Amino acid sequence: MSDIEKLISLLKNNAKLVAMLAPSFPVMYELKEIVSKLRSIGFSKVVEVAVGAKKTNEQTINILKNNPNTRFITSPCAGFVRFMRTKHPDLLHYVALEVDSPMAVTLVLTLKKSQQEFTQLMVG
Repeated sequence: MSDIEKLISLLKNNAKLVAMLAPSFPVMYELKEIVSKLRSIGFSKVVEVAVGAKKTNEQTINILKNNPNTRFITSPCAGFVRFMRTKHPDLLHYVALEVDSPMAVTLVLTLKKSQQEFTQLMVG
């Protein structure tokens, strides 16, 4: 089943969906328009992943302040971490794994704030 088919199924079943917008989306489209369209098709919430990016940046800055002479490789992308684990395990000790991805932080903040269960979908 494709991602589109999964989304259609979730919408048909009235699932509580939260759309997590990539930071690039509001640059390309008006945020109000995006939120309006997503709500009109059935999304319960629309949040920007940029909210989580701020927390991720704070975590990264704290690590760098506490370890000024240490070299790190960091990325907000889970795929990058998986790539490092599978293709370059010898460099894994340089990856700042204790920094959460913006998407993960946004999800946690959204769930805490709403105190409801949602099916989250990344848009972007």
